[in-house]
This record gives sequence, C-alpha cells and structure tokens, in this order.
Amino acid sequence: MQQPAQRDQTDPAPEELDFGPAPLPLRRLLPFAVVVLVLLALGLVGTVGWRVYRASSPEFTLNDLNNSYAAFTTSSGTNEVSILTRDKFTEPPVEVGPERCSPLFQSTMATQFPSRALDGVLVYSIGSDQGGSMSLYTFRYTNARLARADYDQVTTALPQCRQVTVAMQDQQPRRMAVAPVEVTRDSGVRSQTAYLITRPDVSGRFSVHVLQFGNTVTWEYRYVSGSGEYSHQQAQELMDALVAQMRDVLSIRS
Repeated sequence: MQQPAQRDQTDPAPEELDFGPAPLPLRRLLPFAVVVLVLLALGLVGTVGWRVYRASSPEFTLNDLNNSYAAFTTSSGTNEVSILTRDKFTEPPVEVGPERCSPLFQSTMATQFPSRALDGVLVYSIGSDQGGSMSLYTFRYTNARLARADYDQVTTALPQCRQVTVAMQDQQPRRMAVAPVEVTRDSGVRSQTAYLITRPDVSGRFSVHVLQFGNTVTWEYRYVSGSGEYSHQQAQELMDALVAQMRDVLSIRS
C-alpha cells in the first residue's frame, strides 16, 4: 500500500513589503544635518542683524517726524510744528573764515537748508531755564549715509575752529569763539556733539547740539542770555526726549 507523500515541515519565508529605498545610515545623514543647522544659524544671525541695523539706523518719514514733534507743542499755539522745505530758506549764505568752519554755522546762524536734505520739521519757543530762545529742528535725508555725511562735516570742523570770523549779509565780519561742550549718550545714540558760540561784544551765547539718528540730523539751537556758567543739562534732556519720541513713533508704525 502506497504511503502518502509527507508534507514539507519547513515554513515558507514570510512575504516582505517594499516601502521604498532603505534608510540612509546615520553617518551619511550627518553632513546634511550639519548643513541644515548652519543655514538655520545663518538665517537667525541675519534676522537679528537686520533688526539691530534697523534699530540703530531707522528710516523716518516726514509724517514720523511730525508725530514725534507733536509732544513738544503747546495748546496755546506758541510753539507749533512747522514743516521745513527748501523754498522757505531764502537768506543768502554767510561768509565764515576759515571756510572749513562753515558747517558749524550754515544750519544755525546762517539758517541755510542743507543741500542734501529732503525736508524737515521745526519747533521754536521763547524762554527757558536760562532765558533766551530755542529752536529744535530735524532735517530728513534719503538715507542714513547722506545724513551721516552732513553730521561728519560738523564733527570734522569743530576741533579745527576755535576762533572764527562770521560776516552775515552786508555786515562787517565779527569775531566769534567756538568751544566744544560735553554731551551724554543715555539715549543710546552715539552720533551727537555740542558746542558754544560766543561773541566778545555780546554777553549772551549760542548753544548748539547736533544729533544724527538714522536718516535724520537734528539741531538744537539756543540763545542763552547772560555770561554766567553754562549748563548743557536742559539741552541734553530735550534731545534725549526727542530721541525717545522718535523711537516710540517708529515702533508704532512698525
């Protein structure tokens, strides 16, 4: 009698499902991971760097400046904000000797509109803790580079100009002395300088404070009556307050 064939006791191999190519070994993935991390780091540095640049060199519009100056007006209307445009400056230039000292006077005594500026704003007030009057005005430029160039002209001239002569229109030249004044930089703006202008035939003095912030250059021009000891504190506090206002306006717009 024929025996039935015995069944193979070996189980067949399980069927494998193909889900795509085999994963890469970890050592092959490492270079790609390094590249990705480097790109992410560069992106983060670039973002932070751009924010730092914008904070240190912001670009203001004319409306920004107008809003910044609104805090320095009064309800009585005695010191309203005025818009500065080139056509409003009709006074002829003054003659300054040496000529290299002209940047110290062109935007103050000479009331000249800077050749590279676009426009600006101004507040004028009479009376202060030291008497006299005060003009606070900011010129706006296309970019920070042009604003810096005009500011640098002032800082370059100041150390070279201690004794100058100034002839305004048809008047005889008058001798004037220029002396630097120490400034503080609590506002965080490094580009600022100040100086006093005195005349031997006048008891009062003219105080000038110049600050470059982003695409703007601000001038604070005061007549200080009397011949007593001069304190720059009030002028510095006003300039610091303006910088704070400009930053607030920019943060709201951003």
